[in-house]
Formats: sequence, C-alpha cells, structure tokens
Amino acid sequence: MLAVVKKPLTKKTAFEIRGEIPDNVLAFLRKEFTVEIDDDEEYVDLMETDWYGETKATMTPGKYIRIYRENKGYSQAKLGEMLGGLTRQNISGMENGHRGVSKEMAKKLAKVFQVSADRFI
Repeated sequence: MLAVVKKPLTKKTAFEIRGEIPDNVLAFLRKEFTVEIDDDEEYVDLMETDWYGETKATMTPGKYIRIYRENKGYSQAKLGEMLGGLTRQNISGMENGHRGVSKEMAKKLAKVFQVSADRFI
C-alpha cells in the first residue's frame, strides 16, 4: 500500500508511507490531511529486471572491491592494512583490473566484507 499525504492548502505532497499501514495511523492521517491511497502498487523483484542483468554482466571483481570498500567507508590504505599490509597501490591495482585477485585474497576480502568469495573471483 502507498499513502501519499498532501498539505491541506497547497496540495503538495508532504510525505509518503509505503508498506503495511496500521488502520489507526491511516485514520489519523485521513482526519488531519488529504490522503491518497494506492492499494494496487506493483512490486518488482529487482533481480529479475533487465537493468539488474545488464549491470551484473558488467561487474568485475575490482568493481565489487571498490563498491564494498566505499560502502564501508574504508580508504584503499585502510583496506590494505586489513588485508595484511597491502599497499594502497595494490588495492588500486585490484580495483582497476591491473592486478588479479587470487583465491586466497578473495577469501580475505570475503571475510572483511562478510560476503561470498565468489564476488571477487
């Protein structure tokens, strides 16, 4: 369900609520605001979309390393330290595809990022 709450005078959207909305919350919102309800909202499995397939096909081990590293907020130097004293240049080389990722390194990366080692091979 999608509830769009609009400001009374301007009818501009104030906020949206998605998912299961308790009846008492919905009643309050209807009393205080203009509310539009969409019960027919369609959900799509992201992993079944063309976009996901195309994006996944372009992913390399280096891109995965960069994405996971940036999501954790690690610098290349920090990740290198966590992997046993690798230099920033070594991490950069792996991310940019100039340096391969061994099975042992893939296992270390998987442990650091708590994901499957397959992502890095």
